[in-house]
Amino acid sequence: MVEHRDRNPETVVTYTDSPAEISTVIDLGGVADARDLHLLLKQALDFPWFYGKNWDAFWDAITGLVELPAAIRFTGWRHLEAVSPRDARMLRQCLDDYLAESTRDGEHVTVVYGD
Repeated sequence: MVEHRDRNPETVVTYTDSPAEISTVIDLGGVADARDLHLLLKQALDFPWFYGKNWDAFWDAITGLVELPAAIRFTGWRHLEAVSPRDARMLRQCLDDYLAESTRDGEHVTVVYGD
């Protein structure tokens, strides 16, 4: 890991090759439907080009195709619940199941659902 401080003493940029040291913020405020959500998740979590944009494909991606960052913070969660409640439930269920499995395997990922 390499840390760089620019001229502003409050700005720190960290470069690392390990996803386990990265935090990701995913803004759900612009999501209008399931397609938008899956495209956003694909981009934010660096899913492969062949990601199927459905919940089975999401599960396959997070359990075997990519390494999730150490922390994922969702902003605009209430918006997602309002515009696509089923997808909000599915996303949370997949991540809850992943967290339960990964904790047993000694991994630690933090997920925050915020507004």
